[in-house]
Amino acid sequence: MDKDSPKKNSTGIIIGIIVVAVIVGLIALIGSNASNSGNSPASTGTQAGGAAASLCSNFTDSSATSSISYAELIKDPAAYNGTNVVYTGQVVQILQNTDGTGVIRLAVAKEDYGWDPNSIIYVTYSGGTNAVNDDVVKIYGQLTGSETYTSEANFQITIPSMTACTIDDETQAPAAATPSAPAPARTQPSAPVTQPVATQPAPTPAPQAPVTPKTWHTVTTITAATTENTPPFTIQGAEWRATWSCEPGSSGDVPPSVFAQATDGDGGDAVATPSSCPSNNVTYFYDGPTTDYLQITSLEGDSVTVTIEDYY
Repeated sequence: MDKDSPKKNSTGIIIGIIVVAVIVGLIALIGSNASNSGNSPASTGTQAGGAAASLCSNFTDSSATSSISYAELIKDPAAYNGTNVVYTGQVVQILQNTDGTGVIRLAVAKEDYGWDPNSIIYVTYSGGTNAVNDDVVKIYGQLTGSETYTSEANFQITIPSMTACTIDDETQAPAAATPSAPAPARTQPSAPVTQPVATQPAPTPAPQAPVTPKTWHTVTTITAATTENTPPFTIQGAEWRATWSCEPGSSGDVPPSVFAQATDGDGGDAVATPSSCPSNNVTYFYDGPTTDYLQITSLEGDSVTVTIEDYY
């Protein structure tokens, strides 16, 4: 009988145990990696891109058959939330992210001098676009209410908003002229030469008066800390705005309010209804020409300053 046999058997058992332990450890490690991989969060795009992709998944350009006038839209953007529309306008500003989502500030009202920079719609999109600043584009999409942002002058400005599903760039570079083929040589005798007939020179057209671009004109500035009606003021253009601010008075429990009332008694529109002071904003109106006065209510002595500007 071999004296080394028990020793060899013992060594084989130990090696077998080690191999089994290694295999079990590898199985556990693979299972752990698979479990962690299954629970890892999926990558998502930006909020604007996700919202646009969701809305546009069932959108068709043919469903957007109309453009709501900017004068109507700015009065109550929430009333048209969810409406499918198509707008043609000029890109005032475009900001695009690396994932293809972006924002366009689009001017949609065409005037004699060009696109009105005060007719802005805040457009979000996904999928990227080749449009750049000053391009004229046609956008199909859905109105989403309004967007509020802070201007460089630190005013809170609220404008209509929409999600774009299709962006067509209307700005086309002029096509290069293709040279025409040379005309074949004449093989027949030419016609007899006729004497030219004297003609009267065409009259010189009268010069056209230049079109003066519209600008903002200050009409009046009013400051009040009591309840009162201001003297009337006259608006010449179709569009005007009220830039207002308020400062707190004695207690500030009841904030002030300002309404524009037409002198002919045709209703009233809110100029400023802050929830508290201090506060500021700009309110636009599109009912000119008109003659209005301001109805200011200040029960707690809050100071209200309003500057009226006319756009013509």
